[in-house]
Amino acid sequence: MPATPPAAVPLTVITGLDAAAKARVAQALLARGGIDWALLDNDGGAAAALAGTHPAALSSGCACCSGQVMLHAALVQLLRQHRPRQILLVAAAAAEPQALRRALAQGEAMRAWRVARMLCVFDSGITAELGDAARRLWQDQREAADAVIGCGAATPPATIVAQLDAALMSGV
Repeated sequence: MPATPPAAVPLTVITGLDAAAKARVAQALLARGGIDWALLDNDGGAAAALAGTHPAALSSGCACCSGQVMLHAALVQLLRQHRPRQILLVAAAAAEPQALRRALAQGEAMRAWRVARMLCVFDSGITAELGDAARRLWQDQREAADAVIGCGAATPPATIVAQLDAALMSGV
């Protein structure tokens, strides 16, 4: 009789245009405690720097196209080395949400993880500065997300945590 495959590890994906805001949201999520997380930072390392005691890895390249192999390899490495109960993926600002979902669902390794939720970080302070292409990308990220988390430079950590709690309590 074939062995029962292990359950897929839930993957929470954070999208958005501002790396610093995504790093603050990731830090707040990791600090909630009670869950054995690992973090994969595909957005330059700001989130990995704030991971604290949680295992963290970096993945470069566009996660939804040219960097898929590196993304998959980093996810497999985190799973093998640390055996987390959940993984937090901070996606690069340029990640197109539908392409990212497809990339995470491709390949043999995809049975090891499943996208449990997508969160989009919104910093109202940068919205006015966006060009048309960036604004369209952010709108796509927002529409594909299960929840939108508002996080600007002055957003208190307690406000971020309250938004995460609301998103997680709603089944996201």
